[in-house]
Amino acid sequence: MNVAIKCKSCRFDKCILAGMRIQTIRGFYSRSLPEIYELIEQKRNELRAKGKYIENVETKSETYIKPGSLFVNKDNLIIDFLISVEKNAKRCQERGAISLEAIGFVLKNGFFKKPPAALMEDLLLIVDIGKTMPSFNELDLSDQICLLTQITMPLSILLLAYYSYTKKYNAVIMPTGSGLSMALGFSGEYYKGDKTIAKLSKKVFIDSMEPFTQVQLTEEEYVLLRAIIFCHSFTDGLSKQGKNCC
Repeated sequence: MNVAIKCKSCRFDKCILAGMRIQTIRGFYSRSLPEIYELIEQKRNELRAKGKYIENVETKSETYIKPGSLFVNKDNLIIDFLISVEKNAKRCQERGAISLEAIGFVLKNGFFKKPPAALMEDLLLIVDIGKTMPSFNELDLSDQICLLTQITMPLSILLLAYYSYTKKYNAVIMPTGSGLSMALGFSGEYYKGDKTIAKLSKKVFIDSMEPFTQVQLTEEEYVLLRAIIFCHSFTDGLSKQGKNCC
């Protein structure tokens, strides 16, 4: 697309002609996905009437949505949107290999001697995923903080566990391509002899993988499960208005 085009209407037309992906649209939180689809289809028809054509019509992205009947399948649109968000999140999640020096530091000093950058990145990623949820954006700031305070750590483990499951590991691994288990960070010199830590580490980073393997969780089921956690209306501390939004 020609980024030199400064007119918003012209840029929007160009996006439509290039095959706009409805799943990547952010904003329009007061509208449902079918309504957004109808608006885009209306604009597309206007461009056709002017003699213009849809670019890359034979090679549309697999994420392009076309209704199978006269009615848009709302459930499929929502799931397709959530999967698109997940694919973008996975690209952000995958990081370069961890250095031997960093591994040695963790084994000697534990995970929290120095705030782990990977954990901070995961927490920020969860916040960014939350912003794609219409219900999250309807919450007041205080309710957003309340919700995130209670769901970010469970979601962080879920995010890492599902990533490990898709890579066919039996333990939660670091998203570095190295295959190193997260449990490694709690098995070094710093935690040596601490049976409680060893027990909890096994429960969180090894035993937690069993349900994924047993159930064979699909991508659709995973993104729906994550969305349900983001819409947890029974979170302690949420205002009455916040519970209604969720």
